[in-house]
Amino acid sequence: MLPVVGNCIHSFRAAWLTTTLRFVSMPGDGVLAPIAIVIVAAALIYYFKKDKVFAVILILAPLFGNLVKYLLKSYFAVPRPEVFGCDVMVSYVD
Repeated sequence: MLPVVGNCIHSFRAAWLTTTLRFVSMPGDGVLAPIAIVIVAAALIYYFKKDKVFAVILILAPLFGNLVKYLLKSYFAVPRPEVFGCDVMVSYVD
């Protein structure tokens, strides 16, 4: 039953929509945008609140979180599942 649903959903696929959604999600896909947001937020908190400890925690928490995520993904190494008989897109490169 699931392949039928998958085929139905994929029948609505449009090239222009795929391109648009890839463009919209591109800033969050990379590493630069989240890092820049965290650094700017930490700088603003430090500048306006003068709370050095919270600013440092705000910078270190995502770094340690990503480190733990990377270590766990490397340890378990579970392959991506196959969805509706199609390969799951891993990157935006065609």
